[in-house]
Amino acid sequence: MGVLRAESLPPDVQRVWEPLLKEVESLTEKIKDRDREMEPLARNDDPETALLQQVAVIGFLIALTFVLTVEDKDRFQKGRDIGCYVGLRPRRSDSGQSQPQLRITKEGDPYLRTMLVQGAHYILSRRGPETDLKRWGLRLAEHGGKRGKKKAVVAVARKLGILLHRLWVTGEVYVPLRNRNLRMGRKKAA
Repeated sequence: MGVLRAESLPPDVQRVWEPLLKEVESLTEKIKDRDREMEPLARNDDPETALLQQVAVIGFLIALTFVLTVEDKDRFQKGRDIGCYVGLRPRRSDSGQSQPQLRITKEGDPYLRTMLVQGAHYILSRRGPETDLKRWGLRLAEHGGKRGKKKAVVAVARKLGILLHRLWVTGEVYVPLRNRNLRMGRKKAA
């Protein structure tokens, strides 16, 4: 999908839409300026956000949102509790022998959940970097049936939250293809 330019429109339509398109262009530039101003602040003033930005899809905005929303890295005993906190856990409805797969709870902070889901969409896209998380999500999408892609996005968003929490707590260096590297190491040792 291309960007709409006033020159590509008929003259009558051009006259009506040109002021609006100029306003959109101006707002886009202002947003880019604010992003450029915020990024050094997030990198320099908060080493915690820099730690989370090791993950290729995590920009300063997602990292800052994560740190400010969770507030305390020791808040959760287990990293997977972050998925529940953000509302990326499937609902449960146990009824006798039946345990149907339900939608996510959507409890918790909606903005952080949105940011993690957007990150997951990028991870699973063609432009997303090659990582263990992407490979896992794509396998999940293949076997998920009709709604496999949607389920995979939510699952990757939940795992992304867990990954960010782990990096924050441990301070370790992120290795995007850790599982592949471990398998390669085992093959060399054998």
